[in-house]
Amino acid sequence: MDFNYSKEIFPRWTKEEFNKEMEFQMKYHGYKTYKGAYNNILKQYKAGDELLNKPDIKKLEISVDWNRSRTWGYNPQATYRCWYDSKDDDCNFECGKTESASGYGYDKLSQVLSYVFDVVGRGMAYRKYRRNKKKEFPYGIRLSDYYGVYFEGGIGDNCYRYGIAEYMGLKCTGYFSGKTYDHYVFEKKK
Repeated sequence: MDFNYSKEIFPRWTKEEFNKEMEFQMKYHGYKTYKGAYNNILKQYKAGDELLNKPDIKKLEISVDWNRSRTWGYNPQATYRCWYDSKDDDCNFECGKTESASGYGYDKLSQVLSYVFDVVGRGMAYRKYRRNKKKEFPYGIRLSDYYGVYFEGGIGDNCYRYGIAEYMGLKCTGYFSGKTYDHYVFEKKK
């Protein structure tokens, strides 16, 4: 099927990628009309653009608190503060809190770290990918249709402290751990 594709609206996609996504939306997401699927793709694509346009990270502090759950044991939840390397004073700081990672059978700590990096580091990682000639990522970063790149969870926190931080031009300058907390400090390499 050939859908109404515009390079001005979807600059990261080719016409073939757009048509493939439209077919996927129509078939698997239950859209009965072209307009419904198109509006959903446009909404997700614009959300991806917002994440990709964030400036590079200057300093990132992540505090992880482990809360007791009767069902799943201890579940981590991260709070972060991020300073961006931006000339605009209005958008050089961001802070927030992630959702909790529950369940069992995977590394919950790296899951909440992936939540934080998805919010603050997607644009930086995507720009590194675009400049990189080999087009390769370290373990834990994957290419996405909507958001450029995304960070995987359940892979171990060492991947974030070393491989992913190195790829993004950051260095883990501080790591503190206790019984119910973990704290990370990442800073831009000089």
